[in-house]
Amino acid sequence: MEYSVNQNYWLYVRPNCRRELKVRDYFVAKGLECFVPMQKVVRVIHGEEVKVDVPVMGNMVFVKTSYQNLLQEKRTLEALGIPMMLRMDTVDRTRPVIVPDKQMEDFIRVCEDQYSRFVDGRFSRDLKANDYVEVISGRFAGVRGYYARPFKDKCVVCIVEGLAVCTTYIPAYALKIIEKGKHN
Repeated sequence: MEYSVNQNYWLYVRPNCRRELKVRDYFVAKGLECFVPMQKVVRVIHGEEVKVDVPVMGNMVFVKTSYQNLLQEKRTLEALGIPMMLRMDTVDRTRPVIVPDKQMEDFIRVCEDQYSRFVDGRFSRDLKANDYVEVISGRFAGVRGYYARPFKDKCVVCIVEGLAVCTTYIPAYALKIIEKGKHN
């Protein structure tokens, strides 16, 4: 993939101390696409159980912008008292981690489904040996990921930077194999 500091990419930033939503709101107010993986959890507030949206993983925000613009916004956020780090590529430390558009679109689509489940993709050994597939029918048609059984139920798993999100049950006939045993 060609890289340019002025081209827009999905970039991964890590705000400090549970400030994901503040960073997201800041970028949205600036007119940038931004995504924080969220899930509904039950919390007891004033003695009543209430469902609230919370970030799935701390310090994980994805923003679509140029690297040059992100550096400027980082300085502004730090001046406002919201420090954050840019996730840099482990091989080439001069460029940030870039999430391909298709991978990010699929990840967002599965995350936003009410029946999706999250797993920590960094520690899931059974994902490595599975086939890279594309869903060809149903509400997840077009989504690409790994065919797996993380909850003893056949599903497609989309992984972005160590966070994996699983679809609901997907039957084998609704899948097309893209590559056997592929893993990032």
